[in-house]
Amino acid sequence: MIGVLAALIAAPTQASPVGAAQVAAVASAPSRSTVSAASAPSTGGAASASSTASAASAPSTATTATPASAEAPALASAPSVAAAPTDAAGCGTACTGISASPRELAQWLLTARDQGRFQVDPTIDEIWANEIAPIANGTVDPRCDIDGRVLQLLVVSIKQFGTVKINDLNRWCANDGEYNCTGEFHPPSPWHCRIPAVAVDFGRVGSQRTNGWGDGSNSLIALMNQFMPANTHLGQKGCFGRPSMASLGYSYLTNEFNDTCNHLHVDIGQSNTGLRVTANTGLPIGSFDQAYAQPGGVVVRGWAADLDTTQPIQVDITLNGVVTSTVRADGPRPDVEAAYPGIGQSHGFGVTVPASPGVYQVCAVAVDPTDGTRAQLGCATTTVMAGAPVGSLDTAIRAGTNIDVKGWAFDPDTTDPIDVVLTLNGTVKATVPAKSARADVAAVYPGYGANHGYTASFAVSPGSNQVCAYGVDSSTKLRGPSIGCITVDVSGDPIGGFDSASANLTTATLVGWAADLDQPTSPVTVHVYVGGPFGVGTMAGAFVANIDRPDVASAYPPLGSRHGYSVSVPVPTGTTQICIYGINVGQGANSLIGCREASTPSGPPVGNVEDVSISGSIVSLKGWAVDPDTSSSIAVHLYYGGPFGTGTFGGSFTASASRSDIASAFPGYGAAHGFQIRTPIVPGSRSVCVYAINVGGGDSVLLGCPSITPPTGPPVGNIESATLSKGQLTIKGWALDPDTAASVDLNVYLGGPYGSAWWGSAYVADVQRPDVASAFPGYGANHGMQLTAPVPAGIGRTQACVYVQNVGGGSTTLLGCPTVTATSGSPFGTFEEASATNGSARVKGWAIDPDTTGSISIRATVNGKTVGTYPASSSRPDVGAAYPASGSSHGFAVSGIPIPVGTSDICLYGVDKTGGDGEGPLGCQTVSTQSGPPRGNIDAVATGPGSLTVSGWALDPDTPDPIDVHVYVNGVMAGKATATASRPDVAAAFPGYGAAHGYSIQVPATGGPAQVCVYGINVRDFGNPQLACRTVDIPGGNPFGNLETATVKDGKATVGGWVIDPDTAQSVTVHVYVNGAFSGSFVADGARTDVGAAFPQYGSGHGYSIAVPVPAGTSQVCVYGINQGTGSFNPQIGCKAVTR
Repeated sequence: MIGVLAALIAAPTQASPVGAAQVAAVASAPSRSTVSAASAPSTGGAASASSTASAASAPSTATTATPASAEAPALASAPSVAAAPTDAAGCGTACTGISASPRELAQWLLTARDQGRFQVDPTIDEIWANEIAPIANGTVDPRCDIDGRVLQLLVVSIKQFGTVKINDLNRWCANDGEYNCTGEFHPPSPWHCRIPAVAVDFGRVGSQRTNGWGDGSNSLIALMNQFMPANTHLGQKGCFGRPSMASLGYSYLTNEFNDTCNHLHVDIGQSNTGLRVTANTGLPIGSFDQAYAQPGGVVVRGWAADLDTTQPIQVDITLNGVVTSTVRADGPRPDVEAAYPGIGQSHGFGVTVPASPGVYQVCAVAVDPTDGTRAQLGCATTTVMAGAPVGSLDTAIRAGTNIDVKGWAFDPDTTDPIDVVLTLNGTVKATVPAKSARADVAAVYPGYGANHGYTASFAVSPGSNQVCAYGVDSSTKLRGPSIGCITVDVSGDPIGGFDSASANLTTATLVGWAADLDQPTSPVTVHVYVGGPFGVGTMAGAFVANIDRPDVASAYPPLGSRHGYSVSVPVPTGTTQICIYGINVGQGANSLIGCREASTPSGPPVGNVEDVSISGSIVSLKGWAVDPDTSSSIAVHLYYGGPFGTGTFGGSFTASASRSDIASAFPGYGAAHGFQIRTPIVPGSRSVCVYAINVGGGDSVLLGCPSITPPTGPPVGNIESATLSKGQLTIKGWALDPDTAASVDLNVYLGGPYGSAWWGSAYVADVQRPDVASAFPGYGANHGMQLTAPVPAGIGRTQACVYVQNVGGGSTTLLGCPTVTATSGSPFGTFEEASATNGSARVKGWAIDPDTTGSISIRATVNGKTVGTYPASSSRPDVGAAYPASGSSHGFAVSGIPIPVGTSDICLYGVDKTGGDGEGPLGCQTVSTQSGPPRGNIDAVATGPGSLTVSGWALDPDTPDPIDVHVYVNGVMAGKATATASRPDVAAAFPGYGAAHGYSIQVPATGGPAQVCVYGINVRDFGNPQLACRTVDIPGGNPFGNLETATVKDGKATVGGWVIDPDTAQSVTVHVYVNGAFSGSFVADGARTDVGAAFPQYGSGHGYSIAVPVPAGTSQVCVYGINQGTGSFNPQIGCKAVTR
C-alpha cells in the first residue's frame, strides 16, 4: 500500500526498468531443481500503470526458470534433485537403489533409526536387539528372521515419506512372542508368527497416523500399489468407510481382510514374487541451483552425484547447446550427504563460464561415470549485459521545501560504482555516486554486488515538478539514457494507506497510516465511516494516527514513523464497506485514504477432538468447538460405531469448558468452548464420531471419528443365592456379556455340570438390576436373574450349575455350581426391641417360616397371656439379604400392645403358616411403665444486654409428647415455651419418648445478679415441679465510652467517639456541653465496627460525630452518656479543649 500511495504523489513519467511482476517472480522463485538467473533489464520506454506502481519497489529481473525435470521425493531436509528416469522400479527414485541383501537392508534401517527416520512402538523395542541388528551382522536366530521383501518395503517407505513408525514385525522375538505365537492362549498370527515373518503393522508415515483410511494410509496404499507384488495382503478392510482396492484401481492390493482400525497391516505371505524395485540407482541426480550473469561471463552453481559411487562425477555446462565448460562436482555439500546417507558430501560444483554480451540458455548436464550417459540437471535463460547503465529512480518524495530522491544504478560493463545525474524540470540539480549498499539489487544481479544505491535531496517549488535520473557510462563518462522519471505534485492533502480491515462478531479492526506533508512529523487525525464513504456511511469515530510505523519512515524519510493507526469500530452483521479519511492540517483538504470491506464471521463450526481414552466402559473425549456465528457455547453430538446415519446416537453435550488457548486463537469469542466428556460406551463400538452442531450459517461439522477399543471378553456375573424349599429351586444373581448391552441367555443344570446333570433348562437374565447398571455404565439394568426350577419330591439336596452363553469375544462362562439343601421347620426370627409408654408397649423384630416365602403372623403374650396376633409383613431389606430365598417382607413394628402399670414380660411367637411344624418362639423382653411428675434440667444460661437465654430439656413420663416449661427470674415469671427441640441424648436415655424434649428460651432481664428457675408443666395432676435453678449476673450499670477527637471548622467544634449502655444493645443518647452550657442531645448510632468487634454482644451502632457551635477563643467541649437502665447517673464520657 505504501508503494501505491507513493505512486499517487510521485508518479514517474518514464518507465522504470523493473516491474512489480518481475519482483514477484524473483521473490517466489522455486529453490529446488530450478535456477534464478539474471538477465538484462529493459531501459527506457513509455510509462504504464503497472510500472508506475512499482517505482518504489526493489529492483528485479525478467528471469525465466526452466527446471529440467520433476523434483525427487521430499526427505527430511533433502536438497532438491532431478528425478531419476522411469525404469523397472514402480515408484521412481524411492524404488531405486534398493538392495536385495537382507544384511544391507538391515544396516540401512539401523542408520535410519540413528537419524530418527525409522521408529518403533515402545512395546516392541526388542526388535532392534533381537531382529534388525542380528540380521545386519548375520547372526539372526531363525525364529527372529524377517522376510527380505518386508525389509525392502520399510526402506522404500522411509525414502518416500522421510520418517516411518511401525507397531509390529516378527512377534516371536518381540511383543511377548511366547504368549502370542505358541497358540497356548489364543490363535497365533499366521503372518507375524511365520518364520521368517512376512508382515508389518504401520503406525505412522511422515507426520500422519495410519489407521486404515482417511489419513497417511491413503498415501501409503497408493505408493505400495506401485511396487508391491500381486496378491499383497492388506488389512483394515472397510475402516472409516474405506472403499475397496478394486474400486480404486489398485490391482496389486485387492487381497483385503478386516482388522482393528488403529494401524495398517501389510503382509506378503500369500505372494511368491518379489517387489518391483531395483538395486540400480539409474542416471545421475543433482540440482541446478543457480545461474547468473556478471561482466564477461555466467556463474553456474549446483550439485551432482551418481548413487552407484561415492566419487565425484563430471558436469558439462552448455551455453545455447554448446558445451562451454566441464567441471568436476567435488565441492563440499553436507546437505546432500544428509539427504543421501553413505554417498559422502563431495558433490557440489560452481564455475564461471566466459561469455560475450547476449542472451544464453545455460544448462548443466551430469555424466554417468560408468557408461557416459548424460542426465540434464536443469536450464535457465540469462543475459550477459553490455551497453548503457541501468537502474531505477525508486522514489521522489516532498520533504518540506525539498524533494528527497532514492534509487540505484550500475554499468553492465563493470562491477564498480558509477555516478548518477539528477535533473529537476530538465535542469541538473545534482550528480551523486551510486555506491551505497542495496542488498535487493545484489539479490537480483548477484554478479554485480550490492554497492549501487544512491540518495539525494534538493529544493523544489510549489506545483508540478518532474525529477529524472541518468546513469553515467563508466567508459565514456557521458550521461546515458534516463533510468526513471517521477512527477511530484507539491500539494497539501493528507496521504496514507488503508492496509487491512478484519472483523469479529461485532467489531472491525482497521490498520493503516496517514500523514500530512505540511506537518510531516506530526500525527494527523483520521475519520472512520461505516457503511460507505462520507455522505453515505455513518461516522464511527475520530482517531489519531500516532502508532510507530518504521516502514512508513523507510519509504518516506521526511515523515518519520509515528503515523500508524490500528483502531476498532462497531460494525453490523454481514459485509460492510468502511472508509477512512485523512483530516487536513494545512494547505489542501481532507482526503480519502481508502475504503475496504469487512465481513463478520459466518459459516460452519470449527473444532478438534484432541484426545480419546477408555477406562472400563467409560469413554473420555477432550477437545473444543466454536461456531463463527456466535460467542456462546455450542452443542456437540456423539455417534458410536460410525458417523450420523450409520452410527448410534451417544448423547448431546455442551462445549462450555474454559479454554484460554481458544480465547486467544479466536478473539471476541471467549474461553467457554472446550469439552471434556465422560460417557458410557455403546458396547461393540469401534469408533466414536463427534459433531459440532451448527447454529448459524453453514451445517453441522464432523470434528473426527477416532478409533476406540470397546470392552470385550467372556460373560461375567454372580450367583447371589440358591435355595430349595417345598420342591422348588430359586436362584438369584446377575450376568452380562461385555460385548453387548442386551440381556444374555442362561443354561441351568441340576445334579452337576453340563454332561452329568439330570435336568436342564434355558433362561434369560433380564430382571431389572439398577445396582448392576450403576456398576457397568452403558449396559443398562436388564441383567438380573431370578430363576425357579421344579425339583422332584424326595430330592432334598442337589447341585445347581449356571452357565452364561457368550455373544462376542470369549467363551461361555460357568458362574458356579452351588449345592442347595431343602429347608423346612418351625418359624424363626428375632424379637429385637420392646418399650413401654402410657400403659402400652411397642415391639419390633422379624419372623420367617422356612416353608414359605410369604409373610406370617406373630402372637404376643403379656405375663403369659395372649394379647393379640399381628402381621410380620413390613419390608426388611437386611432380612432379605440374609435370607434371599425368603424375600424381605417379614418385619414387624407393633405399637399399642396393652400392658399394666409396673413390670411386665412380653413374649413373641412366629405362627406356622402351613400348620405342620408348630409355632417358633422369637424371644421375651421385660418392660416397665413410667409415671410421675415432669423431669428435666437447665443445661446453660447465657446473659446479654437486657436479656438472658436459658436452655435444657424436660419431659413428662406420662407422655412422649413435648411439654411446656415456665421460666422465672428472681421469683417472677419471665416467659414460657414448649420443649420441642431435638435432643438425641434424651431419646437415648429415655427409650420410647423420642428426641423432641429440648428447650432454649430468651427472656427479658435487668442488670445485676439474678436467680433463674425453670418449671416443668405436668400433663396430669402431679404438680409442676421445679426442674433446676441457676444464679447469673446480668450486664448493667452506667454508660461508658470515649471522646476520641475534637476539631474546629467554620465556627463549629466536631466531636467524635462512641458510647454504650451495658443494659441494652440499642444506641443511646449523648448530651454535649460547651463551656458548661448544654449544646444539644444526639443519638450515638454511627457504625463502629471496631467497637462491635470489642463488644460483640452490643453490635457496632454506637459511634457519634457531632458538630456544635463554639465561641471565639478556647472552649471546653464535654460529652455525657444518658443512662437507660440500672445505672445511677449520666456519666461524663470525656472533655476536650478546642480553639476557634
